Amino acid sequence: LSNVSFGLPNRGYINAAFLAMAIGQGLCMAIANPTSELLMAIKAASDVLTVRDKNSYHYISQYGEGQREKTYKTEQKTNLTAGQRIYQAILEGEGDNVLELLKEVLAQGVQPGQIIDDCLVPAITEVGRLYEEKKYFLPQLIQSAETMKRAFDYLAPYLTGDGTGAVQDHPAVVLATVKGDIHDIGKNIVGLMLRNNGFVVHDLGKNVSAESIISKAKETGAQLIGLSALLTTTMVEMKVVIELARREELAARIMVGGAVVTESYAAEIGADGYAKDAHGAVKLARQLCGLA
Repeated sequence: LSNVSFGLPNRGYINAAFLAMAIGQGLCMAIANPTSELLMAIKAASDVLTVRDKNSYHYISQYGEGQREKTYKTEQKTNLTAGQRIYQAILEGEGDNVLELLKEVLAQGVQPGQIIDDCLVPAITEVGRLYEEKKYFLPQLIQSAETMKRAFDYLAPYLTGDGTGAVQDHPAVVLATVKGDIHDIGKNIVGLMLRNNGFVVHDLGKNVSAESIISKAKETGAQLIGLSALLTTTMVEMKVVIELARREELAARIMVGGAVVTESYAAEIGADGYAKDAHGAVKLARQLCGLA
């Protein structure tokens, strides 16, 4: 790698720039100085961008300040109960393992509702806390949330609603990215987190008109509407939705969020609450629905 910078001053910068450019063109191996922090950082970051580092695991382990050690060491997992291993699978985003663990616990006669209350909800709550404290990062949050969703989907057929299964009367939420805005990654994460916390989510997608949002809220009897916008030109549509909801005398509470949205703007347009991220959205949703 260093031949490219021969005869030049500050050769490390040239080498690093060349490495990044070469990786972008498909380079999969280089002879480079492993003691160079700059080169190793570029290699680690490039592995994230080229999806060689699944879920950014190695990058976060290397550069995530305050990165949390796993609750249980790998060698200790054999001493855990199946319920504890389910908790750990959610915490560590081990989607491939959680279904087998659920089968094992169900075979032992444990009720689905108990699994949810004792394993799943505490685990995803802990994930949210770690994310809030910046000990977990977005890839870990998503990975744990997706593992949680797989667990809920697997348990769904076993839930009877007789007190041993799921809690009845889950709050319904309508989610949408407002009219004119086609960005929905953040909204999708919020929807996933809300589902994992027991909400019934009706996700209308992106570029949704105020009329469609209010109509769906009426149809489903939603207790809550969540609005997202990423652009300053589209965030004004949130006010349109809120004003229409008020004219229609809709009882649903309305929370807003998105990269350009602020708490002061939420108050200005008459929203019932503002959340800056998915974890905050869950906490706010629980408060607005009287579950906190």
